[in-house]
Amino acid sequence: MQLTKYDRTVYNNIVVKRLHYRRLCTPLFGRILTMPLDTNQRKLRGFTLIELLVVIAIIALLAAILFPVFASAKEKGRQTVCASNLRQIGTGIRMYSDDYDGTMPQNAHFYGAAATDEANSEIVWVAALAPYIQSVYKIRVCPSDQRGDEVKSSKVGTSYIFNEYVSTPSTDRFGNILEDPDVFLEYDRIPRPSETFLLFEQSDEKTRGGYNDHVHARTWFDNTPRLRNWSALLGEIEPDRHRVGGVPYQGIGSTQRRFTYNRFGGVANYLYADSHVKAIPAQRIKSWCDENYNFAKPPR
Repeated sequence: MQLTKYDRTVYNNIVVKRLHYRRLCTPLFGRILTMPLDTNQRKLRGFTLIELLVVIAIIALLAAILFPVFASAKEKGRQTVCASNLRQIGTGIRMYSDDYDGTMPQNAHFYGAAATDEANSEIVWVAALAPYIQSVYKIRVCPSDQRGDEVKSSKVGTSYIFNEYVSTPSTDRFGNILEDPDVFLEYDRIPRPSETFLLFEQSDEKTRGGYNDHVHARTWFDNTPRLRNWSALLGEIEPDRHRVGGVPYQGIGSTQRRFTYNRFGGVANYLYADSHVKAIPAQRIKSWCDENYNFAKPPR
């Protein structure tokens, strides 16, 4: 049968529409036909034992690297606060000296420390600075001091201790004051303030009370053998106060921590007479002890 022109047009339109429909639907139906009938039946692949061990090892390695960094940063922050405390105390000492004809705050040990902490709280050098430093009872405690809570419990003790060469007159065995060319009790007579130690960080071994407000640096040196210089110094100051993993406190008067632990790994802050603060490594302090160099004595 011969098709008319109209019939051919209709037939062509139907063919075109079918082809267009097939192009649109084939990708969709193809994906549907290739999908599994039940997606819940697909098997989920887990971690192997080796993969788990590798992940654990990586985490442990990162922890070993980062934890000491965090601890060091935390201790560095405490050291910075300690240095700020000392600078403020240095400023207060200078202001006190200006008001009292150049003399330093009084030494409670020499001028008659009382029997109780309550009585001592009125005469110790910390109390003398109260009119000049509003927060003196706060900044007298170093944040790294293991006995900080004990110090805060009274108004007597501090984390810092005076250099005897600028705070305590020399006396004979009867208590009479002696002339000593190495002692400078007046601020303005210190020959080289920028090189003269004013305050140290106090040892954890010392009792924090009215009598222990200054060191006895004369006993640190001229010992035999020289190792005793270092031991005598550790009994009064803490040259490694700021370190990661500090030396544990073992009680007042305990000397075991002087020899059982490595005491050369940290640093301590030192206040000089011109009010600047310097962090000195414990290893350098140890070398001065080995050389029998009395660094506490004011240089001329």
